[in-house]
This record gives sequence, structure tokens and C-alpha cells, in this order.
Amino acid sequence: MASRWVLFYLGDKNKMYDRAESMKIMRKKGITLKEIGKIHHISRQRVHQIIGNTGIMGEKRRKIKINFVINNLDKTNIELANIMGISKDSVSKYRMGLRHKISGGPAKKGADAENYVSEILNKMNIKHKLMSHKNNFDILLSNGKTADVKSTYTYSHAPSQTEKYYKFHTRHKQIVDFYICIIWLTKDIFIIPTMAIKNPKKDGSISFPWPYKHKIGKYMKYYNNFDLLRQ
Repeated sequence: MASRWVLFYLGDKNKMYDRAESMKIMRKKGITLKEIGKIHHISRQRVHQIIGNTGIMGEKRRKIKINFVINNLDKTNIELANIMGISKDSVSKYRMGLRHKISGGPAKKGADAENYVSEILNKMNIKHKLMSHKNNFDILLSNGKTADVKSTYTYSHAPSQTEKYYKFHTRHKQIVDFYICIIWLTKDIFIIPTMAIKNPKKDGSISFPWPYKHKIGKYMKYYNNFDLLRQ
């Protein structure tokens, strides 16, 4: 039976390595599976079983997967997982923080709103960068300030009133400089500085009527006020 330990020369000194570890080091140095097998007195197939997907070939396969995922950002994690035969979590890891297509649900609605706002900023020549879906904020402006995009698709009525109230979740006051709130039904946008949000609700949200009945309101002055993002 081959020993679990071998004497392996590594640059400037001799050192005892575990058999599997020594095989991995040899593989990374370009030694073939057959040659490694001869050193350890085992078959090529057995070397492959012990090493698994480590070494040169494993790293090549990993890079191929990463490139495939990066070149298919128009596909969802589930779609790529089915195509590649790997888990959705693995696809997410290979995304490396890049924005990509979202399959559905609240996450897709949020991504749609972020993309819509980004298109408007591009048309207005406001330089910015859309961040990854997992980032703490959505938009990084060229002046270094940050913004979070919040969208709402529904409204409610206050008791004994007919005005439509729209609710936005603004929970990260310590992180962003602005909240870009969009009413998706009408595509009306409010650029609200975080410092202007006073006394939010217990869940960290704000709500206000739109359109304002008397053309005045707490957040009226922030309606389409994109110039705030240029300052």
C-alpha cells in the first residue's frame, strides 16, 4: 500500500506533505495525472478521484464557467443553472457582483425601477454607475454621492380622505445621500435627500399623497428635482 505521506521538494527545502496535498501541488506545477500516479504507485484514475476538480484542469473549468456566466448576463440565475447543470448559488457566485437579469418577484420590480431611473439619468447626462443587486445602495454618482431607488406599485387611501397615498421604504439613512422614489403607475419621480426625511414611520418608511390636492406638500419641491444629483 502506498504511504499517505511523501517527501516532496518545494523550492528551498524538503517538507512532508499529505498525499492528497502533494498531488494537488504537483498538478498545479503541470505534472500529469499519469506521472503523479507513478510517483504514488497508484492509477491515473485514482489520482483523479483524490484530486477531484483541483489543479490546472479544475482551474480551467472554473474560468470557463465564470466567462460563460459573465457573457450571459441577459439570463437569470435559474436559467444558467439549468444550462450549466450547477446550482443557482454557484451561478450567483460566478456573477462576481455584476448586474444581471432577474427572474421575477419584488427583486425584478426593483431592478426594473433601477434600470428605468438609470436610463433617465443617461438622457439628462448625469454621470453615474448602477451597482450590483447585492450592494447597499443602487446608484453611485460621479460626484461621489449615493442614491437608493425605491418604487411603489400600489396606493392606499387615508381615512375619510380621497387622496392616493404612496409608501416608500427608506431604511438606510446612514448609507445613502438620496432616495429616488418612483411611482410606477405614473412614472412620477421624487429626488429626496436623506436629510430631508423627518419622522419616518416605525418601519422606516415614508408616505405622501400624489398628486397633491392643493399643489403643496412636504416632498413637492423634490418632484423631478434631478438638479440635486448634480450638486
